[in-house]
Amino acid sequence: MTKITYIVLGIFFLTIAFIVGTPFEFLNTAVDTIATLFLMTLIVVLFVFLFRLARQIEKKYLKRIAVGLLTLIAVPYFLVGLYTIMLSGGNYHPMWQDISIYTNKNGEKVISQWRETSGSIYDYRDRKVMKSS
Repeated sequence: MTKITYIVLGIFFLTIAFIVGTPFEFLNTAVDTIATLFLMTLIVVLFVFLFRLARQIEKKYLKRIAVGLLTLIAVPYFLVGLYTIMLSGGNYHPMWQDISIYTNKNGEKVISQWRETSGSIYDYRDRKVMKSS
């Protein structure tokens, strides 16, 4: 039963991490590339660990469900990993640039940002400014 618990916790963590993304960004491109590759390595190690645990489950239907869910999560991670390697592999490192800083209707400070990903493809995001206490 502990194998299933570890697999469920791992799937939960990987799903949340995929939705939220990396919690950091470095302005120095060399440091950002190293941190990104380190994080990607940790995620691959976690997937290998979870797949090994899933293959050790004795009940066939639970094993199939666990491997299926892990595969379902692994495919988007693989595609995002390829995209990240393509972006950090060359000399072009798109960085987020601030467009505006404003206060939303809840009184929270928000930074709107954009980056040129490739040619005419642009990414936009809004990031809430967290207050440190």
